[in-house]
Amino acid sequence: MAEQSSRNPNRSLAGVAHRAVYSARMGGNMKLTYVALFACGLVLAAAQSGGKPELSLQKAIQTEMVDGDLKGAIDQYKKLAQGKDRAVAAKALIHMGQCYERMGDAEARQTYERVVRDFADQKEEVAEARTHLAATGARREKGLDLKQIGAKLGDRRYGPAVSQDGRYIAYSGQGAIFVHDLVTGEQRQVMGERLSEKESFSSPIISPDGRSVACAGSAAGAGPELYVVGADGSNPRLLGKGYSAIPRAWSPDGKHILAMLLAPTAQRALVSVADGSFKEIGTGALLDAQFSPDGAQIALTKFMGAGRTDIVLIPADGGAEIPIVENAGRNGSPAWAPDGKRLLFLSDRQGSTDLWSIRLADGRAAGSAELVKDRIDNLLGVSHDGGCYYQTGTIARELYVAGIDPQTGKPVGTPKQITSRGLTGGAAWSPDGENLAYYAMPIRQGDAATRVVIRSTRTGGERELSPKEPLNLYSWYPQWFPDSRSLFVHSRDGKLRQLDVRTGEYRPLLAGVTISPYRDGAANPQYQAYVILSPDGRSIYYQVRDQEAQQIRILRRDLQGGPEKELCRVRADLVRGLSVSRDGGQLVFVERWQGETGDRKPSWAIVTLSAGGGEPKEVYRSSPQWGDAVVWSKDGHRVFFKLQGGDIYSIPAEGGSPQPLGIGLHSPYFLSLNPDGTQLVFTDEQWNNQLWVLKNLFGEASAAR
Repeated sequence: MAEQSSRNPNRSLAGVAHRAVYSARMGGNMKLTYVALFACGLVLAAAQSGGKPELSLQKAIQTEMVDGDLKGAIDQYKKLAQGKDRAVAAKALIHMGQCYERMGDAEARQTYERVVRDFADQKEEVAEARTHLAATGARREKGLDLKQIGAKLGDRRYGPAVSQDGRYIAYSGQGAIFVHDLVTGEQRQVMGERLSEKESFSSPIISPDGRSVACAGSAAGAGPELYVVGADGSNPRLLGKGYSAIPRAWSPDGKHILAMLLAPTAQRALVSVADGSFKEIGTGALLDAQFSPDGAQIALTKFMGAGRTDIVLIPADGGAEIPIVENAGRNGSPAWAPDGKRLLFLSDRQGSTDLWSIRLADGRAAGSAELVKDRIDNLLGVSHDGGCYYQTGTIARELYVAGIDPQTGKPVGTPKQITSRGLTGGAAWSPDGENLAYYAMPIRQGDAATRVVIRSTRTGGERELSPKEPLNLYSWYPQWFPDSRSLFVHSRDGKLRQLDVRTGEYRPLLAGVTISPYRDGAANPQYQAYVILSPDGRSIYYQVRDQEAQQIRILRRDLQGGPEKELCRVRADLVRGLSVSRDGGQLVFVERWQGETGDRKPSWAIVTLSAGGGEPKEVYRSSPQWGDAVVWSKDGHRVFFKLQGGDIYSIPAEGGSPQPLGIGLHSPYFLSLNPDGTQLVFTDEQWNNQLWVLKNLFGEASAAR
């Protein structure tokens, strides 16, 4: 079978890529962003088989999307637009127009008009250009001005409020609080390890005048407490002891903070900035909220159950709720117009997260909600002059291979990137070392089927499997049978199957047996524990939550049939990274305790267990960050793991001090060693969030007095 995909890339793939990139980037919808970046990867695959212009186009897209260098990307697109390949030239012009749009440059319209005028033979690109022209024309008719502020923001996510002059926004990172000056670009840390290395800070919101920041500070094992600090880092102070609180909004006069008190039950309260005293104004969770410009009312998001959230108004001093947005899916992030006559909010009622507006009169809804802007990721707030600030985000998740000394577990050389698909899952080498299998996100929005890609370790050539039935994988981590010809598949419906990587045909395993996706016992349940195949392909290992006993059962079952066997019970909130040693004799996993129980503080531990069952053995315990993605070395003498948002480490299987590998990338996931133990493959995740402002949305509206 040919190593390279036989599909024709020249017409469809790049077209899908630039359309998806624009939709995702301009709107901020994360699902579409994944689709977009995956599409970009397909463009690169096309380039590898189709020639230099397509490859140059992909490099320009990476300059634009991953590097955030719009001017550099425009220079590359201009050169491509002058080339002889008309298909690539038209696509480059579309991308160039999108870059101009992000910069607020009027040349965007001229660029799209050039596509329509000079590239009539490129029908897809002409249709795309007409769509952009219609959108920019509609914005121009309404007098709207859309502009990106700054460039690449990495994984930074801002708080839900901007200062009234639109100059300052607060954000958190690595347990500290920062303030970003949007005029000068300066970013300064205002809260963090200066107070306590054991305390982390989150949920920052900046005051209307931009002079103060409220945030939540949490020490290990304790609930969050409410802090206020100057926007220049001066005078940090704890507002009041004896209660746990998370800030949600500042009153317009800056004298009170609307907060959610956490114990003994969720309460909504107004906290005095002067002395920390508070007044309860209602019960229930406070997801997000904003004061009206005159301070008389509060718009807040209310959880209604079954995945639905509504928006209601309450008097600022407490009182009956007035429904504003209800029975329309997930709604949230309310933000007031400067004159208080309209309320902006995010809603997924059309399948994506979009910006909507509803008119208000006498403190109630006056008419139906209207769509303002599609695909918004994070609504931050509205400034005094009517600027609507929001955030979008893109993510790149690529495979890297790092050399490993099998004797010492130390890295050899520099990690090498081996994919450019945009979004990949985990990867695993076949037992014979000839191939690497990995998962890739689908190209179509709403398609849950993950793609399986087989990469030759000898040539680097790739082919995408075409299974006889759609894949609906539960795991993002491929597993090989010992024959190196088939993969173990656990579907979301709980069925177990064997996938032939040559023919794409399935063979059912344990007919009549289903293993439901595992649900952990954390406060926010997750579904990330996979069914693990033994090295000899004869058994599987998995876990089941005993909710009544508050325990996790680790089980084994033979694929030839027979009952499941309980190997041990673990008292923990969740278990991650279950992995079996190469000789099949040992298991390793990570236990986590996310809350405080008795004398137990939030922590995690690496634990080993005999594959035959028995008493688990703790190898290492820690509390900062979370450990995950544990895998065995070839000889079973050490294990590798990664820290959440950090580096990859190795530690002796009998216990000891973890040693960092010093990979030096962004955030690794899904570790896997090749058969001879000399190469580690992993997925590295990189975010590029972006900040936008939409002006003239409210015309000449002035703030309420």
